Amino acid sequence: LGPLAPAAPPGRGSPAQAAVVAELRAVLAARGAAALLAPRGRGKSAALGLALAAALAEGPLRVGLVAEDPAALAELRRFAGPGPTPLSPAEALAQAPALDALVVDEAARLPVPLLRRLSAAAPQAALLFATTTDGYEGTGRGFRHRFLPWLAAARPGLLRPGPLSAPLRWSPGCPLEALLAELLLLPPAPPAPAPPPPKGVPRAAPGAARVETVDRAALAADPALLRAVFGLLCEAHYRTTPGDLHRLLDAPNVDLHLAWAGGALVGANLSAREGRLPPARAAALARGERLRGQALAETLASHAGRPEAAAWPLVRSLRLAVDPEAGGRGHAGALIAHLHARPDPPALWGTLFGATPGLLRLRARHGYALARLGGGPGASSGEPAALMLRPRGPAAAALLADLQRELRWALPAWRALIEAEAGLPLDPELLALIEALVPPAPPPGPADLARALAGWLHGPRPHEAVAWALEAALEQGHPVDPALAPLVEARVRRRQRWAEAAAAGGFAGVAAAMRGLKRAFGG
Repeated sequence: LGPLAPAAPPGRGSPAQAAVVAELRAVLAARGAAALLAPRGRGKSAALGLALAAALAEGPLRVGLVAEDPAALAELRRFAGPGPTPLSPAEALAQAPALDALVVDEAARLPVPLLRRLSAAAPQAALLFATTTDGYEGTGRGFRHRFLPWLAAARPGLLRPGPLSAPLRWSPGCPLEALLAELLLLPPAPPAPAPPPPKGVPRAAPGAARVETVDRAALAADPALLRAVFGLLCEAHYRTTPGDLHRLLDAPNVDLHLAWAGGALVGANLSAREGRLPPARAAALARGERLRGQALAETLASHAGRPEAAAWPLVRSLRLAVDPEAGGRGHAGALIAHLHARPDPPALWGTLFGATPGLLRLRARHGYALARLGGGPGASSGEPAALMLRPRGPAAAALLADLQRELRWALPAWRALIEAEAGLPLDPELLALIEALVPPAPPPGPADLARALAGWLHGPRPHEAVAWALEAALEQGHPVDPALAPLVEARVRRRQRWAEAAAAGGFAGVAAAMRGLKRAFGG
């Protein structure tokens, strides 16, 4: 790189930023909606602050300000002044109907369902969203591909001000910024041109996808293809991180499957070969130990309480990504079918993801069944984690049926607890689909109750998965330590969120309350 000269950012912003400020002021005056997207360091927070300052100077304005990043909040308030009130997302949701303007900075850090609820709760307010989406920030791609189309439909005339391209935190053409972008393969590259099919493999029909498994060494030796593949993963999936690049190139049990159509790369599926663990390792997972690269085996052994499945051959779909411009043409299904056609089929195919109606329906169409739901909204997606399985053979089918019976028993308490923890109701469409995907089940018997309680008391099974068993145990007169009765009352009987239950039981924190609840039941 050579010696770096001191950065000399412009003291008064840029002409483009001034134009954006004017556009945002107009949106505030008209009670419209705007979404400002730009790379980091281009003055988004300052532009929001300047627009708010100008609007507040013209008259009183009830402004709710949400910013998950403390640095972004400080920058915004430095330009806006003390008028805008910083709010937590829950506070903003409660106050939204009374606001004149709702401003969300680094909006991609908030889950898409929460952004939708905030917008819907403030129908009369101006809505200003600003975020970075060309890096690895939170749910950036979810913001662009899932939230913005929804917002444009809900608020016709949605403004996309900008662009903001001139850097304000550092000098234009900063070599360090360029180096970091190169190392992290950012920004995403355009789709790669399709290579000719291997010898003896016919070309796909027009519009159909040709799917192939790509050798890792070949990928590493083709920088253009690597950049295109990783760009596709970043663009189509909200969870992609720099660690995924490492896994793509180095993880020995990961395979890459690519779909080509119309002369370009249109889809990718990362899968992992898991399981085949010795009994001692499976038993360790059941006790709560972790094993890198074995998420499906770990989930089955630890969270679902089925360590026997960790000994089976398993295949997990890690990332399924389709170019947003090529969606709706069956490419995702072609990638899934290619994975199922492998010559060494496992006992179970599985996938873990943030549950959305679209993803649940896609997997269900290809033979996957909903087997488990996570105990809280995901940090990135805002949706509960879903485990879906596609069994092969009677033993795997029996395990799936067993897991679905327990999921049916768990659903009422699970819903109450996850909504309490999030402070928001779950999407009605998602709830209806979950109900449809989980078959009816007979009432649990004594052995079912005992197994669920033992898995929680003496293992790592989460409370949300066995809350039904704790409630049943109380109904049947299970003894509870009287000193811990307030905690049991709050968490088990009233289904309150962990922080509230901890306070009701006199515990200093959530972790202590979790341990206390086990002690209450004799653990």
